[in-house]
Amino acid sequence: MPKIQIPRFNTRDEFQLWWKTPQVKAFLTKYPDKIAVLSEHPSVKPFADIIRGTTPTAPEHPENAFGKYRLLRKIKAVQDALAIDPTYGDAYQEIGFAYYDKGEYDEAYKALTRAI
Repeated sequence: MPKIQIPRFNTRDEFQLWWKTPQVKAFLTKYPDKIAVLSEHPSVKPFADIIRGTTPTAPEHPENAFGKYRLLRKIKAVQDALAIDPTYGDAYQEIGFAYYDKGEYDEAYKALTRAI
């Protein structure tokens, strides 16, 4: 069985530096069929998206955490406004767009329909 030394990684940057080393490139050149096994290693698995060449989803990606928080705050604020005045159509439009951005399409449809 081929072997490669896999350290523990504290950050995505540490993993990316290791992933680009000559040692890893040589291993993958010699054993291209082992990439699936390598991506399941406990130290590598959290960074498997880098191996596949994809980006992580919003909840997992720290850069998107603030945007998600702002979206949740916006939904809460609009819900509070609708509790005061349930006939306020602009609020339904705003909350509909917020639900759409959040990926809750059924809720978005209901709110946008109500805004009309």
